[in-house]
Amino acid sequence: SIMDELVMNMRLRQITAYPGILSTTVTESAKLDRLEELVEDIVNQGDKVLVFCSFKSTVPEIDRRLEKYNPLICTGDTKYKVLICTWQKMGTGHTLTAANYVIFIDTPWTDADFQQASDRAYRIGQLKHTHIITLVCVGTYDERVLEILNNKEILSSYLIDNQDKGLTQIKDFDSID
Repeated sequence: SIMDELVMNMRLRQITAYPGILSTTVTESAKLDRLEELVEDIVNQGDKVLVFCSFKSTVPEIDRRLEKYNPLICTGDTKYKVLICTWQKMGTGHTLTAANYVIFIDTPWTDADFQQASDRAYRIGQLKHTHIITLVCVGTYDERVLEILNNKEILSSYLIDNQDKGLTQIKDFDSID
């Protein structure tokens, strides 16, 4: 039947990655041996590696073989409640809709960067209301950064979108960087 053929196809694909998935006696894998060599070369030249694998059952063996590099495993099995990252690395190009709260310890220098990072949680697939929280210490430079960002947003809206969102409210116009 077609279902039997699909199952066989999947098993054959699994074996090519790591035969140990289906056997307790065979633990060798030419593919994983080559992976180890490649990762060593790449890391030794100062670069970082992202390894994708179709089968979660292969991941523990990959982790074991690459343990000296302290790999981060992300298969969806572990349900992290908190992701800590910099907005420079995770603020663009990622869909992070598992979280519906975004907290900024400090604010990016531009409204575009702030919006891009915030939008990671607003992406298609987000089913909950999203909350953006910015932590600001009163009486510190945090307040000045927010003022600069607000001025930039107002000016940008006026120049790009031709929307007067309070152009007369811009403070210290000459100090906008």
